[in-house]
Amino acid sequence: MGIASKGYDLSLPHSIYEYLNTLMLEQKKIETETFLDTIFNSQNNLFIMLSFDGSIKKVSSALVKLLDYSEEDILVLPIKHLLLKGNFGLNGKFNNYYFQNIIIKKNKSLLPIKWRLIPDVLEDAYIYIGWEIKPL
Repeated sequence: MGIASKGYDLSLPHSIYEYLNTLMLEQKKIETETFLDTIFNSQNNLFIMLSFDGSIKKVSSALVKLLDYSEEDILVLPIKHLLLKGNFGLNGKFNNYYFQNIIIKKNKSLLPIKWRLIPDVLEDAYIYIGWEIKPL
């Protein structure tokens, strides 16, 4: 049975979050890893996986394209290199796992993105879903 037939729409960040939550609650590690591979290869969704120390572990192809970097370049950058200085979240605090920050693209233009944190998907990383891009 496919994801869509289970009532989850991959184009909606909330739906992706709910599906991942369901997989985690059901402790379906293989299905979770397969789904993560699917969403990170998506051309439509913005995802980034960060280790606890802030290093970038994985990035979706859609985010790579949006930022104009190569995936290899992004994976060696610390996350703080991509964020406008002092702009690590909405008012510097997480708001119920939602926050916003301003990303610096390779061409130095600024791009506000809202994120939703997906905690505890993996034991060694956090995954963030991005949406509502409004160029400055």
